[in-house]
Amino acid sequence: MDHTRPPARPPRQPVLILAHADGWVEAFGNRNIDIHIAMAPAMDSPEGRIAAEAYLDNTLPHRYRGLYVPGNLRAADLLREVHPSDIADRNWRLSMLNVLDRVGSTSDDGGELWIV
Repeated sequence: MDHTRPPARPPRQPVLILAHADGWVEAFGNRNIDIHIAMAPAMDSPEGRIAAEAYLDNTLPHRYRGLYVPGNLRAADLLREVHPSDIADRNWRLSMLNVLDRVGSTSDDGGELWIV
């Protein structure tokens, strides 16, 4: 019976992808991280999306092709502009939630607080 352990996983490395509103994309990580930024062609039809996948499969550098599989997807998001008013709205919502937390935690009857 073989009692050897599988090799330990390497520690996870943080990577930050920063997308600017003007379309500029930056990737930040430790020096031992190798990053490639690729752009998929814009396609509107199902056939066009299949063609875009084939394009990526054929144009990605060989060392990155094995990464481009669903099981390796680590994060996804929709790029959208963030305006100062969006930040102000988020801060207002957070401050309201903080007020509700404080009010709810000081309730002396232990009941629920309902705001109508």
